[in-house]
Amino acid sequence: MIKIQLHTKIVFNKWVQKTLCFLCFILMGNSLISQEYKVITDTIKSKILQEQRKIEIVLPNTFSTKSKKKYGVIYVTDGNDKNIDVIRNAQEFIVKNGKMPPMLIVAIQNTDRNRDFLPTNQENFPTSGGAMQFLNFFEKELMPYINEKYPSNGTNILYGHSFGGVYAMTALLNKPHLFEAYIAVDPSFWWDDEVMIATTKEKINNPALHGKTLFYTGREGTPYKGMGIAAMDSILSAFAPAALDWKSMKYQGETHGSIRYKSVYDGLKYAYEGYSRKRIIIHPMAGIMLKNQPIKLFNTSGKSNVRYTLDGTEPTKDSKIFGKTLLLEEPAILKTKIIEKRNNKTNKTSINTYTLGKTLPAISKLENSQVSSLKYKYYKGKWDTLPDFSSLKPVKEGKIEKKFDFSLFPEETNYGCVLEGYIKIEEAGMYTFVLNSGYDIKMYINNQPIITKIGMHNVKYGKSYVLPLESGYYPIKFSFLKKGKKKDYAFYYLKPNAEDSEIFPFDLFYSK
Repeated sequence: MIKIQLHTKIVFNKWVQKTLCFLCFILMGNSLISQEYKVITDTIKSKILQEQRKIEIVLPNTFSTKSKKKYGVIYVTDGNDKNIDVIRNAQEFIVKNGKMPPMLIVAIQNTDRNRDFLPTNQENFPTSGGAMQFLNFFEKELMPYINEKYPSNGTNILYGHSFGGVYAMTALLNKPHLFEAYIAVDPSFWWDDEVMIATTKEKINNPALHGKTLFYTGREGTPYKGMGIAAMDSILSAFAPAALDWKSMKYQGETHGSIRYKSVYDGLKYAYEGYSRKRIIIHPMAGIMLKNQPIKLFNTSGKSNVRYTLDGTEPTKDSKIFGKTLLLEEPAILKTKIIEKRNNKTNKTSINTYTLGKTLPAISKLENSQVSSLKYKYYKGKWDTLPDFSSLKPVKEGKIEKKFDFSLFPEETNYGCVLEGYIKIEEAGMYTFVLNSGYDIKMYINNQPIITKIGMHNVKYGKSYVLPLESGYYPIKFSFLKKGKKKDYAFYYLKPNAEDSEIFPFDLFYSK
């Protein structure tokens, strides 16, 4: 049976940019509001453990039953020790600041933590020593169950505190394929005469650890040595392969319990170092090139660690860096990506295609035309996607003059429009056109579709296309569908050999 309950968390009512302001808000407590999030309580009957195990699942705020999107999973040991609240609050803050993607949280309730977390048996802990069996439960029962029932993408992080930290290290050394990152908080490496230190020395040089991330923490001073963490530092420094990305941190003034929050925050940030939810924007985004005529590409995303390839392969950390500009010598498929440390699984690859073509022919002279105007056809209706207006009858026709004036149309929403006319190109060369709007729109030049923009996608940067033009006149058409109330619309162009785009002057539009 699945049950849903509500937990309460504390968040800011607005995000602040300065660390000092952040601290002041926490101390004052005046700008905090309470928000609830849903916790799904589920159970799984384990044949391996011979018992029923209770688990709690928190879905990301972005989760929707209408979406097919899947998420990574943070598996939390000591699920009945309120760790789910600590991890949920920390990771939500990191997500909102763009340092990691939203994730599922799966917290496993304890029945016998000594048995499940510890790899060896000690007389004073009679049930201890079942960590490998608990790992088998994860691999063969729990994780398949989560992957089948919940929107998991197979990218997993394991969190463990104290004995749970020993379990996290046991998982890394024995079944590294199960998780991409391991966070061990104040782990009890003292266990059984520091058996984990000896085990680590024996097993750490493993090719399967390539691309894995290990982050563990301790308390500065005597506890750091007493917990066996200092000894683990020495072993990893001496024997860990370069392929393992590991880091240890020690904190001042923390207790064995209070160390969890800082550890989770730093551990998740470290695991997703290099993550970026910001899209890579390269202008022009696509277009037509001429033989032996390079074009300049502009990186407007504000990211300096963008890697790229021109041969269709996926960018890696060894690929060339795309700076602010790139001179593209010949047609190519440009792939760009911000490389994150963990196996490049999260950040998306952007693809821009530049093809070899010819200069579009122009009309040398335009007869019986009106400057600074476009014809329009106005259509009323409700459509999910941009329709073929040529098969529909307009309810109104006329001309737009001197500017894009949408007040001519009686409705604010649920209508379509086609604007047609000509543009005047005064100088031959390579032109980049940039189209921006908050609704579905398609642009044609010489009856060829050049730019298609859907809704709010890229609303900040628009979509762009480069093509070689002659001096003269070109037929142009804009076909758009307006479903919302937003009226934003902008049409820019970049002239040949120019560095900055500008608004396309309306007095270069013509209609017959």
